Amino acid sequence: MPRAKKSEDQPWLRYVVLPILLILFGLEASYLYLSRVKAPPAPESPTITSTPTPTPTPTPPPYSCLEGGWVSCMPMLSPEGARNCTPEALAWFKNNCPNFEGIAY
Repeated sequence: MPRAKKSEDQPWLRYVVLPILLILFGLEASYLYLSRVKAPPAPESPTITSTPTPTPTPTPPPYSCLEGGWVSCMPMLSPEGARNCTPEALAWFKNNCPNFEGIAY
């Protein structure tokens, strides 16, 4: 009867088969463990709501057209009269008042 060879005579058993068996055992153990563990619930995605942009309220014009078409810039002006004699006011009158004639000193 032929005698069986010792494992020392077969190094491929130690270096090939044994690592394959260990890998298979690890995969089986991982599968069994993970099949029992419940996965955490997926986080809810944030809800994006858009806020409506407020409609701008129209601002009243800074000046009003004068009836006669002339702006009086005489001395002893009231605060409103002094405001009407500024360069910004005069430019506004020229652009927005069709009956604007000019400045009276």
